[in-house]
Amino acid sequence: MRWCGTDTLIVIKLRRKMTDTQSIRIIDVNLNRSGEGLRVLEEIARFVINDAKLALRFKELRHKVSMRVLSTKLICLSARQADKDVGEKNRSSFQYSTKSLAECCVANFRRAQESLRVLEELAPTLGLEPQLYADSRFELYTLEKELIGDITRRETAKKIRHFYAVIDSNYSNTDNNETRLKELLNRVSIIQLNNASDHKSGYLSVAKQLRLLCHDRGALLIIPNHFDVMLAVGADGIILSRDGMPTVEMRCLLPIDKLLGRVVTSAEEASQASAEGADFLLFNGLESLENEKWLTLGAIKKAVDLPLVATGLQTELDINEAFAGGADAIDLMEAA
Repeated sequence: MRWCGTDTLIVIKLRRKMTDTQSIRIIDVNLNRSGEGLRVLEEIARFVINDAKLALRFKELRHKVSMRVLSTKLICLSARQADKDVGEKNRSSFQYSTKSLAECCVANFRRAQESLRVLEELAPTLGLEPQLYADSRFELYTLEKELIGDITRRETAKKIRHFYAVIDSNYSNTDNNETRLKELLNRVSIIQLNNASDHKSGYLSVAKQLRLLCHDRGALLIIPNHFDVMLAVGADGIILSRDGMPTVEMRCLLPIDKLLGRVVTSAEEASQASAEGADFLLFNGLESLENEKWLTLGAIKKAVDLPLVATGLQTELDINEAFAGGADAIDLMEAA
């Protein structure tokens, strides 16, 4: 009985050692995987979004979850068997498909989040603190919303080029209104629909019709100030007047894929709007002195890296000056 007991104890110890080694291999793999995913996201925030603060948040998180204690790192390296990993060559079809930037981000968020969950479960094997990985995972959920929203809106905002039509709800009040709107959409890829109706129901009706036409043509519909109308018709974004709701509050209310524009009259206002979450800016030349407006437009363009629309243009010279000053788009209807 004594011999059997000793033998059983030895087997139990061997099994425990084997199990610990396997667990450490899993920890090692997932430390690498989480770090790789976070590094990709950090580089996108740094070089694509050009957001130093966001890039720093990813960097700090990457350092937070990395293995910094050398003795523990050596244990992981000793257990590593990369050449014997049976799953190394397993690839899904999605891994080989072409990804958009947003899809690349989603993939790396998933990679990092899933790895952190594994580390949370197995951390006690190496005397690590599970809560560190749990907290990091939830921090990453918040960062995912921020980064994916930013990238999605940037892709959408690329359509703000050349001609930006500002019309009111009376523009289509004719017998051939649909034909007229379709002709307009042959020339522009973004329309701002102002309210010229005494009743919001009339404005809402026109906005719904225009949203369908814009969707069919791949164009964007922007609603000024009326958050409720924008949501009701599924417009692509909203633009706020200078005295409209603060940019920060509106950014919190908007779905993460909806554009937020702001009317500005100076580089200072532009910088503030950009810092508070605006996706594009609208500069009205009629609100500036004639001899200063193009200098102001140029200063705005230098101050922020956002699409800039110039409105209030009255002559062909205005159009040329606006584009020369850095405008990405001009108000077609004003300049016509």
